[in-house]
Amino acid sequence: MNSKKRLGKTLEDISHLFLSGSSSSPVRAHSSVQRRAEGPRPERTVRLALSLVPRPPSAFFTANLVVELARAGRRILTIETAPLPSLDEVLGSVRIQPSLSDLLEQPEKQLTVEGPLGMKILSFQLRSEELQGFSVEEQEILSQVLRKEEEDAELVLIHAVYGENDMFQKWVGAVQGAVLTVDLNSETLLQTYQVCKHLYHLNPDLRIGLVVFGNQDRETAAAGMKRLSDAVVQFLGKTLEWYGIIPDDPLIERSLAAKVPLTILDQSSKTASGFSAAARNLLQGIERNPSCLSSSGSFFGRLQRTADLVEG
Repeated sequence: MNSKKRLGKTLEDISHLFLSGSSSSPVRAHSSVQRRAEGPRPERTVRLALSLVPRPPSAFFTANLVVELARAGRRILTIETAPLPSLDEVLGSVRIQPSLSDLLEQPEKQLTVEGPLGMKILSFQLRSEELQGFSVEEQEILSQVLRKEEEDAELVLIHAVYGENDMFQKWVGAVQGAVLTVDLNSETLLQTYQVCKHLYHLNPDLRIGLVVFGNQDRETAAAGMKRLSDAVVQFLGKTLEWYGIIPDDPLIERSLAAKVPLTILDQSSKTASGFSAAARNLLQGIERNPSCLSSSGSFFGRLQRTADLVEG
């Protein structure tokens, strides 16, 4: 497909293709941008959502956490960077295109879709290397449009798969913090410490918050938390944040089969309560130590600068 037909030459030329709302009128697009410019710019924070738990899939934890964040009244933008099973396998009502190129092939080029409780979800799987494959002019167009979506959110949650590769390094370098789900026991304690060490190496300013998943009792989990916290303080000079415990439950398999987040399927379950507490603790941590992003320091702004360096 010809790139100029795909995106046009300016943001104004293609803005009508990427409306978040249902209308595709250029007039409505202009008025929406104008309202954002006139109102106060919201503070926002960007977190990477990761899991070291072999099952359930990491998208399960991200999707349920973001549901609880939206339930708390926050304006959420969720971004998928991981391959299947991705967020749309948990949020069954949401369709995420495998790539931006796939989205651009669709007749409806809506940049975000609405998920449960009014959250916004980027409608395609974000791939840094794909963005860098566009021309410089196209990259600037995409960066501007994506930043507008980011500016509307109070919290951006990015689902990623942990790895020691260049792609993962870009995600870690472009965020302020990470929510790491772990099965913390005597066998996984060292692995968790090594992952924290790697994350701090990639981004020394990163804030890491842990969610413990599994069937261990609270005393065992607390003992593991203390050992890990003490090691991180002593050897890395960092302080971990703790967001809570998510108990395992047979409802998880039912939730995955139905493609309905467990926190919607059964809000009264202990697992749903664990996600609610984790979301509450995450938000309280942000409020105690806010670190809002300027437009130039936004997640998509950092990705754009990375692309510029590669191009140069």
